[in-house]
Amino acid sequence: MSSGDRPQLVAVPDRVDAIILEWLTEPERAPVGPVLDRAFARLPAARRRHARPWDALLDRLRPEPFGDRRPRRAIALVVTLMALLVAVAAAGLLGAASRTLPAPSTTPSESRATPRSTSSGTPSSSPLVSSAAQRVFPLASSDLTFVISDGRHLATIASDGTGRREIGLDVPGDLVWPEWLSANTILALQGSFAPTEQMWAIPTDGGTSQVMIPCYAPCRSRNEAAVSHDRTTLVFVQAFGEVTDGIPKDCGLALYSISTQDVSSVTKGPCAVTEERHPRFSPNDRQLAFWRSRSVGGHRGVPIADSALFIRTLSSGSETQVTPWTADATHLDWSPDGRGIVFIPRVWDDGADGADIYRVHPDGSSLERLTQIDTATQRILRPLFTPDGQSILFMLVNASGGQLMVIPSGGGTAVPVLPGTNVLEYNVRPSG
Repeated sequence: MSSGDRPQLVAVPDRVDAIILEWLTEPERAPVGPVLDRAFARLPAARRRHARPWDALLDRLRPEPFGDRRPRRAIALVVTLMALLVAVAAAGLLGAASRTLPAPSTTPSESRATPRSTSSGTPSSSPLVSSAAQRVFPLASSDLTFVISDGRHLATIASDGTGRREIGLDVPGDLVWPEWLSANTILALQGSFAPTEQMWAIPTDGGTSQVMIPCYAPCRSRNEAAVSHDRTTLVFVQAFGEVTDGIPKDCGLALYSISTQDVSSVTKGPCAVTEERHPRFSPNDRQLAFWRSRSVGGHRGVPIADSALFIRTLSSGSETQVTPWTADATHLDWSPDGRGIVFIPRVWDDGADGADIYRVHPDGSSLERLTQIDTATQRILRPLFTPDGQSILFMLVNASGGQLMVIPSGGGTAVPVLPGTNVLEYNVRPSG
């Protein structure tokens, strides 16, 4: 066609084209009723998990690889939920002041002999510390040096609260589970900003930190390390192999020779079915104490059913079960004289009641309850003997953070250490 002297092209759609164009521009509605009905029908069966303030700390203790970071909207949601939990926990703490735990039994030979049904001495019935909060830590002098963490940054500090010094500032990410490699070096786990967890040697004098034990595929995690008393060997939990549903194939304990840098496997089993955790060297370094968990029904990836304390002789590989499975023994430490082991039940259960500190002989005899603290709204974590064996340190974690506490080695009222200092990770050594 033309208009004047200038030709123009005009596209005229045929009937089929017109029908297609009309169909493409027509909005279409899809019924969502059946989809919503099915979703709401499944909601009652969905498992609910109420987050606790210490969940982030406990998540670091499980030897599984860290997943991708959540979107900002998810982080905002978590922050909001945590604020609500703080309010609820505060109300619970106010009510806990008038609450008393049932008197524990003194007969550990019951048919279901859990440590929560045994006692000795006269442990405090206070939920926390009450008037003891004003007392002075029995060893509140500069005789001990702590390495502490708020879950992210490490610092060294004397037991009288002086000489605090931040360390490991050149390491990206969180630093957790500190151990004294020597008087001048800390071994700590890098918990983020890496494809897998790495163990770092961190100087306490401000020198350059270095990766001491890397973890590359098929290694997925190396965690919960302890140093032998002769400072020649490390023991730690490791996970390795193909990852399915966020869980590596195999888990177990391993030894690391500091002189040769060789890693040797001690135990091996399927992750999330049976796992060995929190190994500690005996005072003579000839044995390892650790706790072993079992999943419900022996199925991979389901919640923990129970746990028990074991001792393994390194030269022969022979094992002795120290506590029954019903004791649910978890976080532990040897006494410096090797005559006792302290532990806490059920750190894997954030709702565990009566999860106090208990002591048992290495042969499984003389099970004793050393504390009586309300653990419904707070957690006891990582009991650790002082170097002289006279006291037992531990963390008491609640909605406000973590407080380092101490009791006499024979049990008694808990007293704060480093009052006013938020402690979510720690270790101790003699000063000098």
